[in-house]
Amino acid sequence: MLKKIIIAALLLSTALSQSVSAQTDVGASPVLLLVPALSASVEQGINDFWGVEGNLFAAEGGLLLTVAGKHYLSPKRGADRFNIGLFLGGASELGAGGGFLFGYKAVSEKNLLFDIGLGVGRTIGGEGIIPYFKINFGYRFGGDETGELP
Repeated sequence: MLKKIIIAALLLSTALSQSVSAQTDVGASPVLLLVPALSASVEQGINDFWGVEGNLFAAEGGLLLTVAGKHYLSPKRGADRFNIGLFLGGASELGAGGGFLFGYKAVSEKNLLFDIGLGVGRTIGGEGIIPYFKINFGYRFGGDETGELP
C-alpha cells in the first residue's frame, strides 16, 4: 500500500509542476527516513500571498491526509516566509476535521526550500485532536527567476 501512495504522490507532484504560470513546491521530511514512514507535501502557489497545500503522512499503523490554505504574511520570493492558515483532513484512526496552522518557508535562489509548520485541529465530533506538524526539505518548480509568481 505504501508503494501505491508514493507513486500517487509522485504523479500528483509531476502534474502540478507542469503548470505554466505558477509555482509548485514539493517537499519531504528527512526525519522520517529513520522510521518506515512517508511524509510529503505538494503546494501550489496561487499568487505571492496564497498557496494551497496537500500533505500526506503514511506509516504502517495509519494514514493522515490534510489539505491546507495558507496565507503568507510578507513574502519575499513569492509564497514564502511566515504563514498562517486553515487545514482540513483526517486520520485513519481519528476521523475527519479541521484546524489552524502557522509556519515558515525559506526558499533559496536555487529554488531549494525548507518548510516548517505546526498546527492543531479537532475532529468533526469534537472527540479527537488532529495534529499538523512538518519539517520538510524540497524544491520549487516554476515561478520566474526571482522565485516570485508571474
